[in-house]
Amino acid sequence: MQTITLKESRSPYTIGDEVFVKEPVLLERDGQAIAAIVPLDEYRAFIAWRKQHPKGDVKLEKDRDAYIRLKPELLKTHLGEYAVIKDGELVAVGQDQQTLIDQTYQRFGVVDLYVKRVETQERIYHIPGPRKVMKR
Repeated sequence: MQTITLKESRSPYTIGDEVFVKEPVLLERDGQAIAAIVPLDEYRAFIAWRKQHPKGDVKLEKDRDAYIRLKPELLKTHLGEYAVIKDGELVAVGQDQQTLIDQTYQRFGVVDLYVKRVETQERIYHIPGPRKVMKR
């Protein structure tokens, strides 16, 4: 990804004559990323995605709540398997996560799904955040 450093004396809207259409360009000021320029097709795809996935996605919360409601029964019958929830309903259960997803997509099309492994104790994943590396 290309990076352009903006200076206070330059307008942030005049970044040169080059047209950036092939890959995203990161804009920085004082060593901090402040914006990005992306190809128009990527921007349009993002806007379409964002319209379908609003912040605080109510659908996802509904599916998570359905899993929590169904979990006691799933623990009795499907411990260690994966449960697929769509629109608040259990639609598939099985051993192989990817197979379940593929089968559900064949049945309903490519839609949002809540997929969770049925376990007595939830796994907690530690995903470290980005680290700043200082160049010398």
